[in-house]
Amino acid sequence: IMTNKHTCRGIWRRFPALLLLAVMVLSARAADGFTASQLKFLNIIISSYTPWQSVELNGKLQMERLPLTPSVRIYMEYKQKIFISVRAPFVGEVGRVEIDSTQVVAVNRLKKVYVQEPTGNLLSYMNIEDVQDMLLGRVFICDYGTLNTVNMKLCELFNEQSRMLLVPLIQPLDGRVRYGYTFDFNGLMQDMYATTESGSYSALAHYTYPGGNKTGIELDIQIKDKYYGAQMQLDKPKWNPARSLEPVEINRKWKRVDIKTFFKF
Repeated sequence: IMTNKHTCRGIWRRFPALLLLAVMVLSARAADGFTASQLKFLNIIISSYTPWQSVELNGKLQMERLPLTPSVRIYMEYKQKIFISVRAPFVGEVGRVEIDSTQVVAVNRLKKVYVQEPTGNLLSYMNIEDVQDMLLGRVFICDYGTLNTVNMKLCELFNEQSRMLLVPLIQPLDGRVRYGYTFDFNGLMQDMYATTESGSYSALAHYTYPGGNKTGIELDIQIKDKYYGAQMQLDKPKWNPARSLEPVEINRKWKRVDIKTFFKF
């Protein structure tokens, strides 16, 4: 349903050079304003963002360690909560991820293990609104929220012939983390990419649009020489529904592990 991991690694090899060049250009000057065509392009993107207070996303999930293709339900409350439920046929819920402003909880019901960590420890320079934007395929600017007509002046656009590259002027941790976005010329996001200055950490969200109001998202994370990935194909968002997921209850018999151990199961 989406590009494979080898394709993503090829994208990783291209992006650091693009982002490095863009960040070097931007560090030398502030934004000089946009051309009329650039403003039109940015406004096309911004006008496609539906205002919301809650949203539900349903679809399918693929991961290398999963023998089946389970269903996934994502329920989010704006700037407050993210619930991600993974359900397998004939089994029910097998996994859950919950994020709020204070903590991240991840549960593997089959292995009876869970992670419970402060949000800041795992999200680093991102916040919950940024994660929500990533799942919705929207541009976010760290510390300034979702792309809008006010904060768009904190970005620069580059025409890369086959795509548009959008790079925020202010990069996290004084440029030690670099991130940016690519779009097709219709304003549909293709990639959201972040990397550390050393290249020891990279994260890529690759977006595809197979038709029928569906969106494909391939999440790939590289930590040193380890790769972790997941593929989702999500149906059209349901805007402002009633809450469809409640907080998970942790069984006292389950084992609490750290995030590295959790990913090994």
